Amino acid sequence: VHCSVNGRNFKSKMQSKRIELLQSPWMIELGAFYLNCESLDGGDDLVRQFSCDLGSDRPAMILALSDSMKLEYNLTCPICL
Repeated sequence: VHCSVNGRNFKSKMQSKRIELLQSPWMIELGAFYLNCESLDGGDDLVRQFSCDLGSDRPAMILALSDSMKLEYNLTCPICL
């Protein structure tokens, strides 16, 4: 990811949405993981369970563990990151 075309595209996409999120190495790696899973055969199941909302005032990352349980992380919170 670090020197690849996909990595540069990902970083540009993140910068256009929320520059402050690039301060977290964890967020960069999770975003790269998400992009890699999207391109895998059979990765749709995982991608459906994982989402990022970068467009709101409170950007969040959401992981659905089951129909009744989900984890939501505030991406501007230093504790969540």
